[in-house]
Amino acid sequence: RDRLFLTAGLRTDQASSFGSDYKNTFFPKASLSWILSEESFFPTVPAMSQVRLRASYGTSGVQPTLTAGQTLYSSSAAHSSGVTGTSLVLNALGNPDLKPERSSEFEAGFDSRWLSDRVSTEFTYYKKRTKDALIDAIIPPSTGVGTGNTTATGATVLRNLGAVRNRGLEVLANAQIVDRRA
Repeated sequence: RDRLFLTAGLRTDQASSFGSDYKNTFFPKASLSWILSEESFFPTVPAMSQVRLRASYGTSGVQPTLTAGQTLYSSSAAHSSGVTGTSLVLNALGNPDLKPERSSEFEAGFDSRWLSDRVSTEFTYYKKRTKDALIDAIIPPSTGVGTGNTTATGATVLRNLGAVRNRGLEVLANAQIVDRRA
C-alpha cells in the first residue's frame, strides 16, 4: 500500500591499484522507510500532512591512486669520460599490502510535512566509521626513492593507517512562505 519501502544493494570492487595480494571487496547497503502517518493506528494531528521514519546502513570504499600498489623504476643514462652507461633507478616505492579505505555508516531519522506540505522538517542521527585510511607515510631517504611519489617533507608510500569516527545530528526545516498562482 505504498507505506513501507526497502532498498538493498551490493557492490564489489577489484582494481590493479590495490596491492598484489588483494583480491576484491564487497560493499553492502540497505535502507528502510515507513510512512507512519498512513497507518490506521496513527492519531490524526491537525495541520500535519505526513510523518516518515527512515533508517539506512551502507559501506563504501576509496580506491588507492593508480600505481600505489606497484614499485616503479625509470632508466637513467650517464656520460662520463667518453663512456655512456645506463642504469635502473627506483622511482616510486609501491605497497603490495594495500587495501581500500573502507567506511560504514548508520543513519536514522524522521521527516514530517505540515500545512499542506508547505512546511517540512527532517531530523537525522548518523554514525560513521572509516578504517584502513589511505595515508601517505614518509619513508627514509636511505631507501633511494626518486621523485615518483614525493611531498615537501620527502618521499612517501601509501599505507592503510588508522581509523576515523564521526557522528552527529542534522536538523533541517523548509518553509514555502508565499505560494501564488502567478
